Amino acid sequence: VFIGAPTKMFGRNTVMTFDGNRLGDNGSPTTSSVRQLEGEELDFNTANTTGTASKSVSYHGLTFGGNNADPRILTDESYAILLAGSLPNYLKISDGCGSIAIQSGGYYLPSACLVAAAQSNQAELFEYKGYADSNKMNFGAWLNRESDGANGWTNVSANLGVNIDGTYGKIGSSGTKLPYLSWNNPQGALSIDNASGGVMWSINNDGLMSAHGLLASSNSYFRASLYLQDTNGNAQAHIGAAGGNLYLQSDQSGKVVASSTLDATAGIIVPTGTPASSTAPCTQGNIEMDTDYIYSCVATNTWHRVSNGSSW
Repeated sequence: VFIGAPTKMFGRNTVMTFDGNRLGDNGSPTTSSVRQLEGEELDFNTANTTGTASKSVSYHGLTFGGNNADPRILTDESYAILLAGSLPNYLKISDGCGSIAIQSGGYYLPSACLVAAAQSNQAELFEYKGYADSNKMNFGAWLNRESDGANGWTNVSANLGVNIDGTYGKIGSSGTKLPYLSWNNPQGALSIDNASGGVMWSINNDGLMSAHGLLASSNSYFRASLYLQDTNGNAQAHIGAAGGNLYLQSDQSGKVVASSTLDATAGIIVPTGTPASSTAPCTQGNIEMDTDYIYSCVATNTWHRVSNGSSW
């Protein structure tokens, strides 16, 4: 029986109220000891399943379905499940390894599993699925064991990437994998890996960057000097530019060495200078010139000179 014109209908509405007065929390006489409330519980149990075939029993705990012949009539905020109010947790899933916490047409969230000790063993973290025409483009994250046996995080990488098609739940090991981001491969580094797991570029915790393989770039500009070191981090030299000139300089009393023929189509400018004598300090190969002579160091601290002549 309704009074007025009702605009809302409940199929079922269960209301539970916790009253602190009944527990004596507010000084009232205690009339109840209930402090745990369950809104609704569905329990599914199995028993005597020795002869039951694997994967032969289906259980659906709660299904929201129906036949909506005209979806346009529904408001944009219509929903199947609404979690509202002021609760510490809105959804808790107590699953185990091998279970799927959430799976939809476009999202896959497996339960957390340990990564086995064997190299290349993987454990997926999450996966989103979208479609590009007939292809599935799967975006997700996974853990990968980088080497055998060692326990803990030191030889396990966390990876984020995309693969094309492949098996749902195996984003790191199926389908056509594209280059991806990897943390902790190498250890402590952030890297970009190719589809086969090879490191193409990495940056370590100390900021040292490494490029593995060829770099292709079009018209790259550096507004600074480029300092170079050998593989041991020593013997520093640098390349710089100023006033349209290119400077090659050793910073540790070394030499600029050309291991093959130096082809200078625009000419070479010889430094100006005059040795104090034929035995003035020099390193073999040094060249200087003044208005009268061209000087060449033919051996350590040994200069020879030739005349520049008196005219053209």
